[in-house]
Amino acid sequence: MGNGAKGNGWKFMGVMLFLLFTQPAAAETHEVILLDKEPFTQPGPSMSVNPGDTVTWVNPPREGGGLHTITQQGCFTADACDFDSEILLSGDEFSHTFEEPGVYRYRCRQHFGMKGTIIVESEKAKKKRLRKERKASRKKRKAN
Repeated sequence: MGNGAKGNGWKFMGVMLFLLFTQPAAAETHEVILLDKEPFTQPGPSMSVNPGDTVTWVNPPREGGGLHTITQQGCFTADACDFDSEILLSGDEFSHTFEEPGVYRYRCRQHFGMKGTIIVESEKAKKKRLRKERKASRKKRKAN
């Protein structure tokens, strides 16, 4: 009976390790700071997140701070958009949770050149895309 108990203990440990390392990452919140001059956002115009992550755009409090919106590109009415912040005053913020993988472009309705992209992809897809981009870059350098 002693050997059977030991065997079950190892099986249990194996199942626990499998569950620990195969669970999807917990959802995260990413912050984008809106600026009144180029590059218009920090950390930059493009961000990659996992499905289920939330992005929060912050229009920081500042004297004479600009009015901004976060509007999905291609939307002309709020009810046709996946996300549309309406006007963000100085000190306001807007959050959206991206559930589905895809490329989501957004813009500010107040400032024509203020735009960005959120890329929603799993870690596995992100690694695959980055490998492909590195390979293409090496190939391009080799050709030159």
